[in-house]
This record gives sequence, structure tokens and C-alpha cells, in this order.
Amino acid sequence: MPLGFDGLECETAKPFALVLGGSSVHIPLVEKLQHRGYYVGLIDYLDNPPAKKYADCHFQVSTFDKQAIKEIAIEHKVQLIINCCLEYLNQIICEIAEELSLPVPYSSATAKSVSDKLLMKTIMREHGIPTSSFVCISSLEELDEANLHYPLFVKPVDGSGSTGVSCARDRHDVAACLENALAFSRSGQAIVEEESRGTEHNVYCYVLDGVTKVLLVSEKYCEASDGFENIKCIGTFAPARITEQAAKTIELVVQEISDAFSLRTTPLFAQVMIDGNDVSVIEFACRVPGGYGNRSLESKLSFDYYDYTISSFLGETPAIDLHDGGEISIVHSLYAKPCILASIEGYEELIQNGTILDVNIARVPGDVVSDESCNREKVGHFVVAASTVEDANRKMDAFFDSVRVVSAEGVNVLRTDLRLDLKEDSAPSV
Repeated sequence: MPLGFDGLECETAKPFALVLGGSSVHIPLVEKLQHRGYYVGLIDYLDNPPAKKYADCHFQVSTFDKQAIKEIAIEHKVQLIINCCLEYLNQIICEIAEELSLPVPYSSATAKSVSDKLLMKTIMREHGIPTSSFVCISSLEELDEANLHYPLFVKPVDGSGSTGVSCARDRHDVAACLENALAFSRSGQAIVEEESRGTEHNVYCYVLDGVTKVLLVSEKYCEASDGFENIKCIGTFAPARITEQAAKTIELVVQEISDAFSLRTTPLFAQVMIDGNDVSVIEFACRVPGGYGNRSLESKLSFDYYDYTISSFLGETPAIDLHDGGEISIVHSLYAKPCILASIEGYEELIQNGTILDVNIARVPGDVVSDESCNREKVGHFVVAASTVEDANRKMDAFFDSVRVVSAEGVNVLRTDLRLDLKEDSAPSV
């Protein structure tokens, strides 16, 4: 029997679901599975991951240990193995599920093609889906043979989100960028790609019976930097201010992605560059969007990416009932200086009085916040719903004036310099 948090064996007549990964973004997944009647076990190698206290039991096992996860699934007669925010885990999930005849949203081969960036970029190029020029390398010498133009983005071939991603402005930066990417790559390979022209946007979609629908496009803003540096996403602004033709092109491109990768029913989240009417795909993932973007979709459109993910795993036909409130939606990242985290304070009243919509606290007391990567500097997100740009700026000002990220030494280490400053008719500055 699985061990509960009191160390005693726990018996359950409920169907058993395993969630791979105990980060804060999986807390809603745990809760929604429990609401559906599941007993939820959490797989995470950490002793106290953020989602642990919400799950029914915790197995301190690596999410990459396929054999251990499979043995747990067999021993406890698990009926569902699921993850919704870390696309590279879905290949392991689908392989185990296929071996044990458990439900999956797509095959393990598809799971690999949509999580391995080399396969993804190769398939997109083969199907004529617009994407930037790239090479896959494991050493600096291999890059010398490629005819790529700076600036270049360097990322782990098997990474997720922005972990290990950095920008090389010239030849001098490349060695550090490659070392950074390879440090986060399990396969020892990195994708190096040219920067497409335009501005970066997030595209939130769903695929239902092979038909892809765009829910929302948001503008994405990152820290401006010179030379090698981990790329920090500061925030997103929705709805995006793009042309009607660009919106139509996005719809065509995301359908081409679903067709090329044989996607039937799944969430779909794409990162694209938009230059006027032209669209180029950076990458995509079949998961709940990162950066707490799902919360923006829930508040603005009443679309629940978590429920949709669960339904896609179970082979259900999800019900879609969208309601656009018409507001501006801001999802803002929170970064802290290196420290041992003690607490994050001052946001509860802002939620209660309607200044902000929600906060995602991604760390627990005792966590080490470091500058090794942008994800390790990030401590959470907050969400603002506003009627105007001026209203949004006022609410963000109130947040940064009120909230403290407190270190073990009692010092406020919140990075107040990493914030959006919205303009009425132009891109926000950072």
C-alpha cells in the first residue's frame, strides 16, 4: 500500500492516479483528479515538493526512473499516469501506459516527436511549417560548420520551458551558451537556432478530434540583455495587438502542426515570432502552458487547461463553453535574488481587494533560489485583470509596493527591476 504522510499504510477503494512531478503548477491537477474521485500519488525525487501536501501520498522517486514508476503502477494497480506541464515526461508516461494498457492521449512515438526539439524542428521543416534555421550540436566545433546568423538561441534538445535557454549575440557568447544548454540536457545535445524577425508571442490552443482552435494570443516580454544571459520571461499581455492576417496565419499554422504530428485531442501551446503578417514557429508543446498562462485563460475565457488535459488522457470528449470577459490579462513573473527562501508575503490582501486576480507561489520555505537558470531565480507569478493599460499599471505598481520575498536573513530579495511598464499603443518596456 502507498505510504501516507504520517508514515502509515493507506488503503483506498478509489481509482489510483499517479502524477509525475511535484511542482506548484501540478497542484491544480492533483486537486482536479481528486475532485473526479481519484486517489492521487505524487512522483517526485524531492523530499518536500510544493504539490506534496495536496496529494494523497508521495513516492520519492525520480520522474525519469521509468522502471521504478512502472513497478509502483503495477503494485498499486494504478489506472492513470499523468503529467500536464512537463512535456518531456510524457514519453515515459506513454511508454509505461502502452505496456500496462493504460489510457494515453497519443502514442509514445508522438510523445517523443513533440518533446524532442530536434525531432520537432525536423518534422516542422519537412512539412513546410515556418520555423527558423537550426542545427543540433554537442560541441562548439560542430557549430563552425553551420552557416547561421547571429543572434542565436541555444537550448537543450530535451529541455522544457526556458530552462537552459540563452542568447548568443556574437561568436564570443556561444561557448558559454552551449555549456549552459548542455548542463540541462540529458542527451548531451543542444539546438542552436537563428532568431526569427519580429516579436515573440504565445499561442494558446486546443485540439479536438484533429481540429485545432486558437483560444488566445498573448504578447510575450523578456528581459533585454546584452551578450550571454539566461532569457527571463517577465510577463505576457493579452489579447495580443496583431494584424487580422497574422491571426489567420496563426490558425493555419497550428492546424498544420496538428496534422504533421497526428494530434487528435490534446492541449496545444505554441511560441511564435510575428513580423507584420508573417509567422514563424519557435516551438510548441502538448501541455498546459507555462508561465501560469493557464490562469489567464481560465479567468478571461473560462477555459480550463487542466480539465482538458485529464479528458484528453481519458479519451473523453471535453465540453467547450467559452466566455470572453473582454478584459486585458497580464501574467507577470516574480524573480528573486539568490537566497534561502523564508517566505513570500503581502499578496493575500491584494487578492481579497481585487487588485490582483491570483498568485502562483512556486517555491516553499527553505528552497534555494539561485541564478543558475531563470527558472531557479523565479519564485512565482501573479495575474492581473484590467479594464485599461492604465488600470493594469496601477495594479502592478500596487503589487510591487506591497509584496516582499523574504530571505532566511530577513531581507527583501524581490527583483523589483524585472517588471513590465505598459504603454497604451506600443510594446511594454522592462
